[in-house]
Amino acid sequence: MVFDLNDLFLPRADLEYLTDMFSTQEIDSLITLIPADKVPGPDGFNGFFMTKCWHIIAHFHAEATDLQVLNNSYITLVPKKPSPETVNDFRPISLMGFSLKFLTKLMADRLQGVILEVVGENQYEFIKGRTIQECLAQAFEYIHQCQQSKREIIILKLDFEKAFDTIEHTAILSVMHNMGFPQKWLNWVQMAFSSASSTILLNGVSGISFNCKRGVRQGDPLSPLLFVLGAELLQRIVNRAFNLGKLPFTYLGLPRVLQDQK
Repeated sequence: MVFDLNDLFLPRADLEYLTDMFSTQEIDSLITLIPADKVPGPDGFNGFFMTKCWHIIAHFHAEATDLQVLNNSYITLVPKKPSPETVNDFRPISLMGFSLKFLTKLMADRLQGVILEVVGENQYEFIKGRTIQECLAQAFEYIHQCQQSKREIIILKLDFEKAFDTIEHTAILSVMHNMGFPQKWLNWVQMAFSSASSTILLNGVSGISFNCKRGVRQGDPLSPLLFVLGAELLQRIVNRAFNLGKLPFTYLGLPRVLQDQK
């Protein structure tokens, strides 16, 4: 099956405000939330420095900011379980510089304000106002309904492997373009992608810097929402195929089934 992105997404005209100049109130409120002892990135500055010296930093970046200088990070491995044995037992976390993290947090807060309007009801993770517990509750409710009606079902659970690390930048940008995100916003995200570089930090020693050609970095405030937007493409394709009867089963996506049964 081949789907045209123009058929899957209807562009919206109410997203232009995403690129409005960030207000003093937005910036000041975010400054107060910076933890003083947060682990610093390659620039070595922690939250305490950013808070106390913000008037100097803000003046320095008032006219223009070179993301190529700011957009680098240390990658450190955090164990997923008590006794890790292989590389897959670790989660790579990016320790970014506070200046860049501050910028992407401002963008993430703006994006969070419209995310409910642009993604489907099947998406729960990383979205304010929705919780993964809702999805679990619906799953148990659907299973209970099938047990009561003696209906035979097959439940298929899929998991993204290395989800943040493997998603393509072009997929995210294409989805946002077809959703109607303004070109200026797309340029911001593209610039963040293209200027990103990372260095592996192992036993306190940093390695050789390399460019990040795909994936979104764990530790970047904007990454979860960018991943949600990229995953929305798969969600739309699945929903469209389900509605057209092109799937080899009658059910995929709990919210969709429960809605159809009402």
